[in-house]
Amino acid sequence: MKPKFLGKKNTTFKSPSENILDAINREPSKEMFGEDIWNAYEFNFLSKSNQPLLLPLEIRIPASSKRTVESKSLKLYLNSYGDFISTQKIVIEKITKDLSNITKSNVIVKAMIRKDYSVKSKSLRYVKVQKNNGNLLRFDGFRSLCPVTSQPDFATIYIQHKSEVTPSKEIIDHLLTYRNKGEFHERCIEDICTHLSLSFNLKSLTVIGRFMRRGGIDINPIRSLAKKYPKKNIHDTFQ
Repeated sequence: MKPKFLGKKNTTFKSPSENILDAINREPSKEMFGEDIWNAYEFNFLSKSNQPLLLPLEIRIPASSKRTVESKSLKLYLNSYGDFISTQKIVIEKITKDLSNITKSNVIVKAMIRKDYSVKSKSLRYVKVQKNNGNLLRFDGFRSLCPVTSQPDFATIYIQHKSEVTPSKEIIDHLLTYRNKGEFHERCIEDICTHLSLSFNLKSLTVIGRFMRRGGIDINPIRSLAKKYPKKNIHDTFQ
């Protein structure tokens, strides 16, 4: 992927334009459901009275989209609204249209609701198997590498399924293989879901990655083998 504007000075950044955005092609799994939840905490624009407004955004990109957006270009795009005078409604409509066009999908953009969406979960233990009661299982300290910069990306991984036991030791061993692997957040979670499904045949499997934010944006992919999967925009304490 060759960035169009990243690291370059350009007058384009002074006004919002779809042209700032870089698309990343992907091949979505036909057997998987889900979405990517992006939380943009540092978005701002100017009101009609020329007052700066901070408007944290929640952006949802369908996992079925044939393209997603490169995160650094999204930051440049959102920052270009800094001197843009408009209303919240018009701004959200424009961002929705631009992101839907670049990803060729129906993207949902809305103002972030400031609620505590933390969830109860049980830690994955390093034992051969642990009993499963439909709990949301948690693996802390997940790390992968950015395929563009080779910088580490950290996350909490949540796993939910309906099988009676969880092969927790083998799952943890697999998650540890990503520590030096260069891959985008979305692909990591999709690959984990595919691997766990093929290796352990876990029923109604859902895998959620809650990645730490960079530049005011965190990316949180959800991949599931069930049409009805957890859709809450849960927040970890480090997010």
